[in-house]
Amino acid sequence: MQKRNLNFKKDVQISSEKREILVPQGYGKDSLTKFVVDAEQNIIASYANYNTIFKGLNHILDIFTKINEYYREKGFSEPELVPLFFLNRAKGAFLASMRIGLAGQIPECYPLLRLTLEYSLYALKLKDDIELTKLWLSRHVNEENRKKIRKCFTITDMKKCLKEIDSETGEIVDKLYEELIDFGAHPNERGITANLESDMSIVLLQRGDALPYKYCIKTIARIGICSLLVYECVFGDCYRELSLHDELVKLRQGL
Repeated sequence: MQKRNLNFKKDVQISSEKREILVPQGYGKDSLTKFVVDAEQNIIASYANYNTIFKGLNHILDIFTKINEYYREKGFSEPELVPLFFLNRAKGAFLASMRIGLAGQIPECYPLLRLTLEYSLYALKLKDDIELTKLWLSRHVNEENRKKIRKCFTITDMKKCLKEIDSETGEIVDKLYEELIDFGAHPNERGITANLESDMSIVLLQRGDALPYKYCIKTIARIGICSLLVYECVFGDCYRELSLHDELVKLRQGL
């Protein structure tokens, strides 16, 4: 099993300012904490080497925050409450995907990106449907409710629901969702073979200059934007008042 660290570009200026970080004695010496330290180093190196990408990812996060703050200030209706929960859980999954992906854990990143998309699709499915929302909230009451929920919230049905509202975004979600499945969101061939060395050893932390790493970072940005496009179908008033659609159009350029 191989763990590889990213390197800083030669022309990148690294601050010499000391950071006082208190860690317990022995931290970074055992297998677990050494892996954590290596992963953190990769994130720092990515920040130095791909600063433009970080700016784009931060912009995506800012849009998630703007939506949340909009409803915090304005207030929200009863049908908007649970979709707002999903919005914040999608943001959490998106943050987790960036932390893992930027560290170089490429296949492990894709399940979190799939979760990011699914949170947005659930929010859309529940939009303005109080009865379905009540059913979702009572999923654990009995086995009958569990069966109803499983039937109502299939990925095929949720993607169909999106396509009926926004066919363009629906087609994009469909394509990206299948890519996530292929590259690691399920235990499929590409999630393994794309992260093998020529000697068939497993790469646990990919290098920043490796194709799987670059493709994953681009996919993270695509999923963040795509999730926000789905939420435009849920929180239309907010998007119109804050001109969020225009921001997303700019962010999509080059992706």
